[in-house]
Amino acid sequence: MIEFISGKLIKKYPNYAIIDNNGFGYKVNITLNTYNTLPELSENILLDTYFNVTENSQSLYGFKDKLEKDFKTIN
Repeated sequence: MIEFISGKLIKKYPNYAIIDNNGFGYKVNITLNTYNTLPELSENILLDTYFNVTENSQSLYGFKDKLEKDFKTIN
């Protein structure tokens, strides 16, 4: 449903990042591998995403590239 997200990196932590996309701040869960590739704050970023919806939650996961996304969503 949501293939990717792009925007300005506002905050970054080892397990998630906040990305400003046209005035909306998206919390994107990330892997440590993706965290190590993030740019400096306020720089533009593009992450492949996986949107997980369950009965009790909705979570957005971001990956540095499609290869990592495919590996993480299969396993």
